Amino acid sequence: MSALLERLTYQIFENGSKSYEESRKIANAVLKKRGHLNEDGTETFDGAVRGMMTAEERAIDRRIKKSGGAYNDYKYDSVKNYAYKIRKDK
Repeated sequence: MSALLERLTYQIFENGSKSYEESRKIANAVLKKRGHLNEDGTETFDGAVRGMMTAEERAIDRRIKKSGGAYNDYKYDSVKNYAYKIRKDK
């Protein structure tokens, strides 16, 4: 099982409202929709790269996709698993 599929399955299952198998099916569908898994369940190149990222790298990547900027424009909060844009006052 790919690192992404394993991680997302666990996150859905940990929520407690779904069985492990249901969680895995949901995670599989989500990752296919995002382009991180092929139809046969193998990782795409993008999925493999994302699977090797740390939590910090993924959080910053999400913020860059949403708000733009560069990696160094953000600071990671490990408690909230969230990246904040660094204020650069003049």
